[in-house]
Amino acid sequence: MIVDCIFEWNDFSWCPTTTYVKFFKKIKEVRPDIEFNFVDAVQKREEARDKTYFGHASMYGPFFCMLKNRANNRYILISYWDSIKDIFESRFSFFDLSSMADLITSIGVTVNDIEFKPISYLKYTPFGYISLSPENERVAEDLVKLDITKINPDRPKFRNFPNDPFRQFIMADKRFDGIDRRDNNLSIREYMEELNASKINLNINGHGEICHRDMEVLALGNVLLRPKFVVQFHEPLIPDFHYLAVDFNNYRDYQTIADKLINKYNEVKDNKELLDFIGKNAREWYLRNGCTDGNADLLVKLVDFKKLE
Repeated sequence: MIVDCIFEWNDFSWCPTTTYVKFFKKIKEVRPDIEFNFVDAVQKREEARDKTYFGHASMYGPFFCMLKNRANNRYILISYWDSIKDIFESRFSFFDLSSMADLITSIGVTVNDIEFKPISYLKYTPFGYISLSPENERVAEDLVKLDITKINPDRPKFRNFPNDPFRQFIMADKRFDGIDRRDNNLSIREYMEELNASKINLNINGHGEICHRDMEVLALGNVLLRPKFVVQFHEPLIPDFHYLAVDFNNYRDYQTIADKLINKYNEVKDNKELLDFIGKNAREWYLRNGCTDGNADLLVKLVDFKKLE
């Protein structure tokens, strides 16, 4: 079997494509029975621009890796795209869905960024997720080696771009220390050091629900506090074991969710034994499921090439 691996070769500035590069190198060693051929997605979308490429959700976008059997065009799609429904519902995606043998993702599986309900028709193979950049990963590894005292402040800090109603609500709620990153942005190291200063780090849903910050908190061995995940992961991320979760019935009920977040924070912020327990579990989960090496190893295990036959 000849398998064309179509992705953007970028292993220096962005974790999704770094994962694809690492997976490509690993799978060639693990499966010598298959001939793997790298196809440059950057070149493919330049060729398709203004014809079949209209942005990130289109075929050959940087968030995707396609593994295509050259003999029959059946393919497995690996995705880090924030809104996977686009490939099914947008006329500008140009994926041949009849030839898609599997979809591997753990982001973008909700209907929208207002209610965060799962897409009813979506079937996918759960995956992991990653930090924003390899530099975030490197800085995290530097910081976990340091023996520093982490202090949970009275108001949990949340640096963000307030581009949705709930983030704007949190920014206005004086129980939280909301920081608008547009007015006070940090370098990657400064940002990671800020996270590392507290044992508990708050996060709320981003575009596609899960956020790079979620993984960056886990990378530091910190305690992630957030609304309970809707998304599924290959290895479940378990509330009160890997992270602290608050349930919600209606994501538009910002007051109730904010109340639950601050109440949970105040309940556990001085419980060192519990925070150390969750932080240790978080860090171990991250190494298996939340970094580029872990995600590449997951793909070696999850990709079923028999589906391409």
